[in-house]
Amino acid sequence: MSNVKQEGGLQLADYLTLVDQYAHMKAERLAMQRVVNKLEKEEEKLKEQLLALQNPEVVDTPYVVAQFYEEDKPEVFDWDQLYTHIWENKEFDLLEKRVGRAAMKDRWKEGEDVPGVRHLKVKNVKLTYK
Repeated sequence: MSNVKQEGGLQLADYLTLVDQYAHMKAERLAMQRVVNKLEKEEEKLKEQLLALQNPEVVDTPYVVAQFYEEDKPEVFDWDQLYTHIWENKEFDLLEKRVGRAAMKDRWKEGEDVPGVRHLKVKNVKLTYK
């Protein structure tokens, strides 16, 4: 039935109960997330409709005050130029400080190490529903 060892004072029945509780909680969260995802799509459609209109700066309804504005966001159109600038000027704060997980997994699969990056083991649980 299971190859779970008794560790830390937990009996097999305790493990089974914990696994089932975790699985049920995760399934409930995923069901809620599907509802949230649907609402987000509907919300985004409404926002797109609003932004497509010629809007005044402020709309005051009985429910909410909506302020329409524009903001500047960075968009890289030439990565080579950006990397050259960052390197020459030591402006590494322009980049987010994380390593691409997929790229690192590919390199590790090939037996390649990257200086300054180490393997960190993180415990996890994978569920297979019956």
